[in-house]
Order: sequence, then C-alpha cells, then structure tokens
Amino acid sequence: MIQQRWIKQTAILFSIWLLSAIVDRAWLTTLQPIPEWDQADYLTGAMNYWKALQTPNWFNPDWWTSLWLLSSKIPPLVYLSTVPFLNSFGTGIASSTLVNLLFSAILLLSIYGIGTTLFTTEIGLWAAAITLLLPGLYPHRLNYMIDHPIITMTALTMFTLTLWWTAVNPPQSPILPPSHTSTPQPEDAITLIKNLRQFLETTKTQKRIPFPNIQWSQIGPFLQQTLHRSLTSPWAKAIGFGITLGLAFMTKQTIVQFIFAPLAFIFLTTLFRRRWAAFLQFLLGLSTATLIAYPWYRTNWLIILTSGERATVESAIAEGDPPLNTIAAWTYYLQLLPAHVTYPLLLVAITGLVFYGKRVVTLVPGTLQETLDKITRQERYQRWWRSTRWLLIFVAGAYLLCSLNVNKDLRYFTPALPIVALLLTQGLVVFPRYLWEFRWGTATIMAALMLTNLFPIVPGMAGTNPESGRKNWHQQDVINTVLQTAPHLRHTIGVLPSLPEFNQHNLNYFGTLQNFQIYGRQVGANPKQVWQDSRSLDWYVTKTGNQGAIRKPEALSSLMQQIEQPATSANATPNFQVVQAWAMPDGSNLRLYHRTKPTIELFINPLTFTNPSQLIRSIQLTKVTTPAIVPPNQPVPVEYQWVGPWEKLRSGLVALTWKRIEEPKNLTESNKTENTQANEVSNNLNASSNNSDNKKQPIPVKQNPPVPASSPPADRWLHDHGIGLGRLQSSSLTPDTLVQVTETLAMLPPANASGTYVLEAIYLDRATLASQPIAIPTVKITVSPTASPTPAPELDPLTQLRLASTQLPKGLQGIDRVFNQVGQLNLYDATQDYLKQSERLIAYRLQQESKNTQLAYTYGLTQVLQRDVKDAIAAMQRVVELDSQNPNAYAYLAFVNLYDFRGKAAESVLQPALQLNNQLPELHGLNAIAHLMQGHLIQAWQEGQGYLTRSKSSPAKTP
Repeated sequence: MIQQRWIKQTAILFSIWLLSAIVDRAWLTTLQPIPEWDQADYLTGAMNYWKALQTPNWFNPDWWTSLWLLSSKIPPLVYLSTVPFLNSFGTGIASSTLVNLLFSAILLLSIYGIGTTLFTTEIGLWAAAITLLLPGLYPHRLNYMIDHPIITMTALTMFTLTLWWTAVNPPQSPILPPSHTSTPQPEDAITLIKNLRQFLETTKTQKRIPFPNIQWSQIGPFLQQTLHRSLTSPWAKAIGFGITLGLAFMTKQTIVQFIFAPLAFIFLTTLFRRRWAAFLQFLLGLSTATLIAYPWYRTNWLIILTSGERATVESAIAEGDPPLNTIAAWTYYLQLLPAHVTYPLLLVAITGLVFYGKRVVTLVPGTLQETLDKITRQERYQRWWRSTRWLLIFVAGAYLLCSLNVNKDLRYFTPALPIVALLLTQGLVVFPRYLWEFRWGTATIMAALMLTNLFPIVPGMAGTNPESGRKNWHQQDVINTVLQTAPHLRHTIGVLPSLPEFNQHNLNYFGTLQNFQIYGRQVGANPKQVWQDSRSLDWYVTKTGNQGAIRKPEALSSLMQQIEQPATSANATPNFQVVQAWAMPDGSNLRLYHRTKPTIELFINPLTFTNPSQLIRSIQLTKVTTPAIVPPNQPVPVEYQWVGPWEKLRSGLVALTWKRIEEPKNLTESNKTENTQANEVSNNLNASSNNSDNKKQPIPVKQNPPVPASSPPADRWLHDHGIGLGRLQSSSLTPDTLVQVTETLAMLPPANASGTYVLEAIYLDRATLASQPIAIPTVKITVSPTASPTPAPELDPLTQLRLASTQLPKGLQGIDRVFNQVGQLNLYDATQDYLKQSERLIAYRLQQESKNTQLAYTYGLTQVLQRDVKDAIAAMQRVVELDSQNPNAYAYLAFVNLYDFRGKAAESVLQPALQLNNQLPELHGLNAIAHLMQGHLIQAWQEGQGYLTRSKSSPAKTP
C-alpha cells in the first residue's frame, strides 16, 4: 500500500514538472528574446566555465584556483551545473537554459518534501503545483539568470534542514499499544544475530574455531537495514543539510538572508535547552557547508567584501528606493506580494482559513490512522502550530533582512515565495471535499493567468512581445564582419549604445560563441577616459537614435564624435572607417567602425619571403619603422614587422631594448639626414608628411603617461611585449604556417634620454622562457629635447603597466592612479593577457637585473593583479629587500599576507615599517587586521584607534 502511494505521488510530481517543462520550452522556442545585460553576462560566465572544464587538471591546486577566479563576484554553482548541458547539447542560449529544468525538478521535490514532512502529502503536492504557477516565480524559469537557482537552493536547504530538525525535535507522541511502539525486525536479521552470538560463545570453549552457521541470504537484508538506519539517522541528515547549505552558498551569498532566522532559532534552542547531541549535529552541518564553500570564498573574499556594498548602495540611489527610516521601506515587499502570488490564491486561501480554520488539525503529519485517533484535538493543533511556526520563522526572518537591504526589488524576496505558497496552500486544502471547486478553480485561474502572460493568447496581455524573438539586432552580423576582416586575431569591440536588445554584454556573449574570439566592452562611460577610449581599440559600434542606459551622455557624445569624424579631418588623430551599417528594428542605424591603420595586421604566406625554409625554424624581424629624431618623454610611433611560423609567433614574447650608443651631444641637421637614410631600409615614415601632421596636431602633453618619480636610466628604454600583443588566435592555421605580423605601436623614451639609440631583440618562449636572439635590420633613432613630437598611437598595455607601477613606492598617494589605469587596461584587453606577458618578460629581465627595484615593483603588481598569492608574497618580499627604507613596501607585503590569512606573518612584516614611519595610518589599519586574524582583540582595537586618529590628523592625499 505504501509503495503504491509513493508511486502515485511520484507520477503526479513528474506530471507537474513535465507540464511546466513543456510550457517553458515552448516559450523559449517561440518567444525567446535577445538576452539583456545580466542574462548575457551569466551566459558568458557559463561559457567561461565550459571552456575551462574542457581541459581539467583535477589534481593541480593552481588549476582549481584559476577555476574559482573565473567568477569572482558570483559563486559558480550555476555555471558548473550548466556545463554538462553544454557538453551534451552544444553551446547556445537554448542549451544553457536547459539547466532550469533541473532546478525546477529540485524545487518541486523540495516543496513537496517540506509539505509532506511538516503537514500531509496533499499539502505537499498542492504546494508544489502552486509554486510553479506563481507570477513572482515562473518568469525566472524562462531566462538564464541566477534567480531561479537561488529560489531552488533556498527551498532545498530549507527542506534538508526541516528533515534534520524534525528528526531531532519530534513531537511528543502519546503512549501507544506495543504493536505500534516498536518496529518489527526482519526475521532473517534476528536469526543472523543469534547465529553470530552462538558462534562467539562457542569460540570461548573450543580451541578450534568452527565456521559459523550463517545463511548468506540473511546478510543482504541485514546490511540493507543497517544502511537504511545510517542514512536516516540524525547525524546523516545533519550532513545532508550541510551539503545543501554549502551548495546554496555556492549559488549566491544572499542565501544567508533567508536561512539565517531558522539557523539562529535552532542555535538558540539547542543551546539553551542543553540538547548537546543536536547542537553537535548542527555544528557538523555547518562545518560540512564550510568545507564545500570555503575554497571559492577564500579565493575571492576581498572582492566580495569590497564590491557588494558599493553595488548595493549605488543601485539603491540610482533606482530611488525608499530609505530605511520610512514606512515605505518596511512595507515595500508586503505591498507587492498580492500581485506576485495572485489575488485569487491570496483571497481563496484567506477565506479558507477564516471559515474552515478549525480543520487545520487535519493537517498534522500523518502516520497511522490509529495513531491519529489517540491524539487529542489540542495535541493535533499544537503539532500544526509547531510546523506552521517553523515556516513563519523563515518568512518573517527573510522579510526583515530583505527589508533591511537598502536596494529594493521583488526578485530579492522571491526565494521566500515558495514557503509563502506552502503556507497559503493550507487555506486551499482545508476546504471540505464537496467544495473542491475552490482549490481546483484557483489553480485553474492561476494556470490561465500564467499562459496569457507568457503567450499572446489574449491581445495585449502577453508580457513579452511575440515579435521580439524574431527581430534581428545584428549582433551576429557584427561578429561575422569582424571575423571576415581579421579572422586570425582576437578582438575587443568598443560598444557605445547600451540597450536591452543591444549592449556590450550580449555582443560579448555572441563573441564567446565564436571560439572566444570576439569580446564586447562598454566605452564612453567616463568623460576623463574618452581620449584613451578612442585610441585603445580598433573596432567600435555606434548607433543613431536612442542610446539606452547611459549614465554619462556627455562622455558618450564626445567619444562618438572622435570615432565618427572623417579620417581626413584636421583634428583627427585616430582615423576610422565604416565597415558596414545595418538598419535596426527600432528604426535607427548601427555602424561598425574599424581603424584605418589597425594596431595588429596579419598576412598569411606573404610573397616577400626570401628563404621560407629558414623561417620555419626561427622568427625574423624584417622591418622596423620609426621617426629619425624624437623628443624625450613623448610617445614615439614604431612599427615592427615579424615573420615566421604561426605557432612561434602566437606563443612568442619579445624583449626589446633600445640602447644608446656613444655619439656627440650636439646634433646637427646632417645627423638627422644620415639617420633618416639609415632608416630607409626599414621603410621609415615619410618626413614631409610627418612634419605636416606635426604642425596640424601635436601630441598634447596632458595626455602623456605619468612620468616616473625617479627617472629610469637614460641609456635605454624597454619595449617588451608579446608578438601581436598576444592577440594572435586561430583554429584553422597549422603550427608551421608562414605568417607576417605587423604591429603599429608606440613607445616612450625616458624624460632624461638623449643621443642615438639602436634596437636589440630577444625572443622568449612563453612556457619555458627559453631565449634566443633575433636578427634585426639596422635602425637608429635619435632623442633630442629640441625635436617636435610625432603623432603616435596609444602606448601598448605593457608599457602603460610599467609606467603605472612607478607610482607604487608612493603608497596611497599613487595607488589610486595605478588601479585606475589597470581598470582601463583590463577593459581593453578582455582576457588580461597583458598581465601574463608582463609577468614572464619581467621575470626574464629580473634574471638579468636582479637588483632593479622598479622591475621588482612591476613584477609584484602583475602577481597581485592575477591573485597569485604565493608568487605575490615572494615578489613583494623581493621588493622589501630592494626598497627596505620605504614603509610602503612593507605595507604591500603585509597586505598580500593578510589576503592569504597569514596574520602572524603580516604582523611581523609591519614592525619594521612602523619603526620607519609610525604616522602612516594604513600601517596601523593593516596591523589591526593582522591582530584581528590572530584573535588579539585588544591589540586590534588599539591599532584600529591608532588608524582612526592618524587618518583624521594626516593631511589630505592627492590621488
């Protein structure tokens, strides 16, 4: 009988899930719109994890760290859950959203389980069905967002917590007849135990141990019963709760807002009632959750702490949410609740509880009917209230904590809606059976409302425009055009408009579907960055008409003028041309711009090769183009032309050094002529055109990179970088394909440079750092303070990073500049490959110049930015050794130690720094954190007070 009932209930649950799955997939097939900002961002995150898991290295700790770093703000459970679907059904929106069917099934089982555990199977089934019909929930099943998984994992955690809590805190049962007080034991198991006991008694009197008379057929039932008892014990249920709680925290940190109240209730109840066994089981569950979530949170804890509050406050201000000192802030979710559980459900449920509230005594957890007959009405009511109170604790705690959040949005409260539905379902079930129309009528109305809201059944009622899924917003056309123009390079497209249908996120997602070869990034968001935005990318997308959600329209307008002005304009430094334009569904025009002189150009099998057999074995620098004479401390245009096999070029780094040669200090016009002729072999820029351009538009001094506080040696400057700036990418070229790569870059001679310089080049392999010299053409460049600047492109990312790192010795006075610059570099290089290039090239330089302090600072910065903790500590230790009289060097070393939770090591590092300068507030702040990590509360308080005192008295710092 029990087995038949279980099969029937399973069939009902499966039917409910199947119907919802059919509705969801029908909507996605017919009406799927273009993914908007957040959805496209999540889809990209899933693709990133899919790519990483194509080549796993399960036993390498560094691989796991890199896996957790792929998503620094959002825990990766949803992305990891999506990967099997992408592997099975291919990449794309339709495949990614299949994971929602899995979460829907888990949600159904969880709500059914809670309802059955606390009340009856009827409540569980109805609540599961009602949950899928709530207008506050079903829209989240349709999009690839994190909301539906959060709702599901909250319900699953509540279910496992309820299972454990009811096991350790059962209701007091009346005394029952013996037939109901003990569970009958299997006869085979009893016989097995008797035989084992007889065997043990025999061994006491006999020297020879006979083999026990055991029937092997008896072992199976005995082991099965033992396993069942183990898995259903409170200790096993506590571990199960811990696993689901850990997985919930791997879905989103906000799970704590919903589960905190039940956890606090259990903690206080077990503690004050001295139920130590339950308390230990509770701690076991929390420990299990910590083990699961700890690796990701340990890797990303700093970004979580520093980004969450800022984003919340900024969103609240931008959306005009009511402040916490108003009634509106505390009634916000209550006012929205009726519309998101539907008025029919709310009204019918309240009506049922008002008129038939006495029937709630029939909703107690059902076991045997004989048992219920012996429970008084008052005892039944107490059991019902006990279960209802448990759910009310969850809902009340979630409502309070969500209301405390200054950023208000109903989707932040949606994880509580399934439990609200479970409470309201009682009002449907208490109706007598002869009034079945109320419960079935309510469910029918809710289902009809869902269908009319999703599909264009009734004109004007569908929440989604039926034409939106069929409109072409040309993201794929933009991607295809870029790849047709330059198919063997990785591109970052600057996106100016930001509409729901066309923005940097969904263009970026469509680019990841093309073998991660195209990335979209928003530009024109900051007026101070417009100049750099217009010079740092080769591709831009602009749009006429409505630009969408733009916070700084003046910055966008300025950047658009820079891009759309004609290339022949006298005021145009970066010149662009329209590659293609498309008519948009909103009546506007979309234009794709490409730089007329791209930063990187690639040619396959160029005909100018003189000896292809030699090129297969080595890299050649066939041409270097520079002006003949340039001023110091101004960007200098330079063009390098590399030729060689594809694989060597793709993985190659070049350490380029412009070294000074001894020449007379007084430079004459004849010197200039001779240098120009010497560079004719390298196809130098035409002098007359350069002079003409110089007169029309000199390089503004204010746009130059920051000059180092202590100038580098005047006898050289570096121009290290990856060949093609690391942007060479292709799946169609073979390793031995002969390729020519032309780089149009800019370099920066030091402020104290003067004289004539020549180029030296070393080729480095990325993986091994094996080096070999590169044959180069004869090229000279003269630096003179009297020379006029030549128009030049933006400095390459590695040069900008080295220049930014010169601010690090200044401490807080310079660190803001460093990270502002790094933020822009990360925007333009979507994969942050410039950090990997810089790390390996500076490591090579430090092998040659181990005492170079500035290179040590730059190397440490690359490690910190890549969050490679061990190497960052080692790099900053070298910085301390080389710059031992600078307290800021010690502060950096202490910081990376604190990032790795090494409080004692950080405290030891800070002692010499405090002796050098006891008035730096940041040293006391770091020391306070170091003491706090060690549990030294008094010392932490004292150092914290010292930080506050010195922060108030210290002069304002100019960033």
